[in-house]
Amino acid sequence: MKATYIIKTCLSLLFVPCLLCLGSCSKKDNQMNLDGDCRIETLTLNDSCTAVINHTLRTAVVRIPKIYDETAMTVTAITLSPGAKATLRVGDQLNMLTAHSVRVTNNDVFLDYTLSVKHDEVKILGFSINGQYEGIINEKLNTIFVQVPGDLDVTSLIPNVTMTEGGVCTPANAVACDFTNPVLFTAIYKTDTVQFTVTVRAMTHPKYIFVGQADRLQRLTMEEQVAGSWMLSNVDSSAYASFADLAAGKISLAKCKVIWWHFNVEKTNPVQSFEQFEYEAEELMKAPVLDTLKAYYQRGGSFLLSRYATFLPAYMGQNKVAPDNCWGNPETNAEVCGGPWDFNIAGYTACPLYQGVKFNGDPNKVPTTDQGYKITNTTTQFLVGEHRNYATIDEWRTATGAKELNFSGGTEVAFWEFPAAAPRGGIVCIGSGTFDWYSPSDDYLENFHTNVPKITENAINYLSK
Repeated sequence: MKATYIIKTCLSLLFVPCLLCLGSCSKKDNQMNLDGDCRIETLTLNDSCTAVINHTLRTAVVRIPKIYDETAMTVTAITLSPGAKATLRVGDQLNMLTAHSVRVTNNDVFLDYTLSVKHDEVKILGFSINGQYEGIINEKLNTIFVQVPGDLDVTSLIPNVTMTEGGVCTPANAVACDFTNPVLFTAIYKTDTVQFTVTVRAMTHPKYIFVGQADRLQRLTMEEQVAGSWMLSNVDSSAYASFADLAAGKISLAKCKVIWWHFNVEKTNPVQSFEQFEYEAEELMKAPVLDTLKAYYQRGGSFLLSRYATFLPAYMGQNKVAPDNCWGNPETNAEVCGGPWDFNIAGYTACPLYQGVKFNGDPNKVPTTDQGYKITNTTTQFLVGEHRNYATIDEWRTATGAKELNFSGGTEVAFWEFPAAAPRGGIVCIGSGTFDWYSPSDDYLENFHTNVPKITENAINYLSK
């Protein structure tokens, strides 16, 4: 106790002189000068490129033409708040391929601005017909597809174009246009121009239908949207329909040859049972929908089913057997392919689905992705072999009533069919994780991924016969 008291006393004696020392300093000597603003008022590069300045975000963005050399731009004018100075001066040369930080000081105060350039760019952000029928925009192919009812007069439809602010387009926005044939739309904003070919398809009796649970294609998951957009843009006489539309007779099935359901579920846990499938496929499980699909199938209509849609055959009158090896990830947890991923077709190379595909040196393996492609690897397949539900492929055939279209390594069936048997139609199921339409990243060069639409095209043609 005595030692503690002595230490505290010593510390107190040391602290007093410090206070006396501080008290001897004048208030004026320690006061910071916080007067004055630190703002970039105006900034111009190369005489004509003036920055748009946002004082809240502290950014200075210089608009430049679509094609422009920004590697050596000169500061030709800059004005600041009165009394302020900046790390940027007239005459400075900047490589604007990357953004620059500019510090503005005034007395003892400073602010940092981010200086960057933005090329002129025009984009068509939305397209609809008569303000009601939304277009499907494909920026890679510069196409827009719009599906409208069959009784609509396509010779006089009003396009509604949403584009970059300040952009203009021809034909003119909101002016009636003849869409009997595809129409080329040109959008212009300053020095940038983009063109899109718009196709309007009036559909009453489609031959091919991409089906989903949402009332329109644009409300499906991105994986489903990309697959459906490809079909509507590439398969003649095709249309999108919701299950509710089919049950209500809004789109006729009278002339339909193939219904394609590519069912994606954006959840961490994969669909692995009939109970999970019925929960996720809520719209499908309504009695009027199932009755409509069953009737279509029993009179000769065919199905192409991929991903979790491969559970559907059990509800169409086939043996109630589900794929027993299912997994997958949501797009937020997609895996980056280090190279092309493929599936094995050894012994099944003559299958119509695999004709005309590209190979990567091995004719027994079909690659479907490219290096850098991001894939969810969503898989619904059957495992065959010792200690599995099916000891042999013959046992699997008997149990499912199906025919395998591949048998990878003698253990996995990821492609299979229920052959047509008059008057009933046929069903092709694709459960391979390599059958993937949408990569959340474009950081890859598309080559072998074109095999995905080729396989789909082959399957549709095969089922149409």
